[in-house]
Amino acid sequence: MVESFRGHPLFEATTSRVDADPVGDFKISLSGMLKEDRYRTTYIFKWGIKQIALTAFRYRDAGVRPVVAEEFLQQKVGDARATLALAVAKGTGRGIWKMGWMNEGIDYELWVPDDLTPSDEPKIRTETVIKLGEVLAGVMNEKLKP
Repeated sequence: MVESFRGHPLFEATTSRVDADPVGDFKISLSGMLKEDRYRTTYIFKWGIKQIALTAFRYRDAGVRPVVAEEFLQQKVGDARATLALAVAKGTGRGIWKMGWMNEGIDYELWVPDDLTPSDEPKIRTETVIKLGEVLAGVMNEKLKP
């Protein structure tokens, strides 16, 4: 999934250090971005050996009114309520975490690929995915402020 962004012809590669605390044992660096339209951009970050994606959609600027099912908002990224799910492709040893939250008119979606155990359990802990979201939210909130 994350690799599909990197393969897009409009993907702009970059190597830039992210001014953020490491998450777990790994630092985060910006690998590039894909500007999908004037309101939506996907950023690809390197975290250890993994490539993770964060999409920022400026829904307020786009004139969109979001609808969120309250029962899915079971987590928090900073003060923002968030959704978190793990999609598993049984028997492949692979899965992907997806976390979403909204803050100051921006909808964020974080995608974190995970290698699974032989019993299809995730190797990355829920708390680690949430911490990645919090760190990147801090970075992106500064970058995307009007």
